[in-house]
Amino acid sequence: MKKQKGFSLIEILAAITIGMVILVSAYELFDLASIAWSKTNARFEVRQNARIAIERMSRDIRQSVKIINNIPETKDTPANEIKFQDGHTINKIQYITYSLDQENLIKKYSHYSFISDPLTWVFSDTKDGSGNSPSETTDSSEIVALNIKSLDFWGSDAINISLLVSKGNYQEDYETTVMSRNIL
Repeated sequence: MKKQKGFSLIEILAAITIGMVILVSAYELFDLASIAWSKTNARFEVRQNARIAIERMSRDIRQSVKIINNIPETKDTPANEIKFQDGHTINKIQYITYSLDQENLIKKYSHYSFISDPLTWVFSDTKDGSGNSPSETTDSSEIVALNIKSLDFWGSDAINISLLVSKGNYQEDYETTVMSRNIL
C-alpha cells in the first residue's frame, strides 16, 4: 500500500476549529480593549473640559469688580449665566459673561456706551442726561469648554458654580465656590 501525503479530513477540521477559536478570541480581546479605551478617553475628556471651565471662570470671577446680573442666594433657582465687570482691565470698562450655547461654555467680552458717544465706554448702570441706559456691544466671544450639559450659579458673598459635563454615556457633576478679591 502506498503512503498518502497530506492531511486527513479530521486534521483539517481540527486545524480550522483551532484557528477560528484563536481568531474569535483575538477579536473579543480587541473589542474589550477598544471599549475600555473609549471609556477612559471619555472620562479624560470630561475631566479636562470641567477643569478648564472651572479654572477659567474661577480666575475671572476672583478678579471681578462687580456682578451685574442677579445671582440667587440659594441653589433652588440658580442662574444659568453670570455677567460681571472685568477686573483684569484697568484702562477700560469691560464686562465678561459666561453662559451655555447648546453644550459649549461661552465667554463673551462686552462693553456699554451711549448711542450719542459710542467710543466712550461707561458702566452698565450709568444713565445719560435724559435718563437713558447705555447699550451693550459685544467685543468678542470664545468657546471655553465643550460637552457642558448644565451650568448654574448661586450665592451672595461667594459665587457657587455647578457644572454637569458629559461625553457619550459618561457624565460627572462638578461644583466649586469662588470669592471675588475686588468686590466691596
